[in-house]
Amino acid sequence: MPAVVPSEKLPISQARALDPRAWDQLFRRYQLPLYTFIFDLIREEQPTLDIVQETFILKTAIEMATKEHKDRKEKGFRGQGQRRVAHPASE
Repeated sequence: MPAVVPSEKLPISQARALDPRAWDQLFRRYQLPLYTFIFDLIREEQPTLDIVQETFILKTAIEMATKEHKDRKEKGFRGQGQRRVAHPASE
């Protein structure tokens, strides 16, 4: 199992920017505590491993969707003065 990263050095802002190295550090820091917590609840190894993995996959997907939403919102504000074209299906 990889070494645990000290909490004071966690790269939260880099992870939110979707830096894979930051996600690796966060995974190494939290995989064992999360595994222990979940295993204590369900007492089955393989489902516990799956839940830990899915937790990080889900969190990454949420961060990606949030970043995409922010990017779209910023682009929308920049383009406010531009002419909008109606979608053919809405006519």
